[in-house]
Amino acid sequence: MVRGKAQPAPPAALTARRYAGADVFFTTDGQYPERDGIWFKAGADVPVVVRPRAPGAGRVPIFVRNGPLANRVVLSAAGWRQELTLSPGQETSVDWPWAGEARARLMEVRAAEAFRPADIDPASQDLRRLGVWIEFRE
Repeated sequence: MVRGKAQPAPPAALTARRYAGADVFFTTDGQYPERDGIWFKAGADVPVVVRPRAPGAGRVPIFVRNGPLANRVVLSAAGWRQELTLSPGQETSVDWPWAGEARARLMEVRAAEAFRPADIDPASQDLRRLGVWIEFRE
């Protein structure tokens, strides 16, 4: 802690969503929150603030679904980093260790590869550049 200097204020949340396992606060436009989970854009570290529903559980379960391209995904937070090499359409689960008294923490998600649903499915008009799907579960 720096004494005598003002600490920078955390960024204000643009929006928030309540999911089964956590409340998630979005401070950038680097993601697309949907009813059950979140599509993260590819190519940058996209931050979200996560407040788990059961912080005393010692972990936050995260479900990850890759898009239709091989991808490298990195989930990171203070003192924790999970790197995933995913094949097209691969699904996996990750436990984010949660120790201590923090009620909320910043997590960053980075997906290397982007796809547009309209490029995969000719019937789709979805032109978003998506990287990886994340769900916070109970």
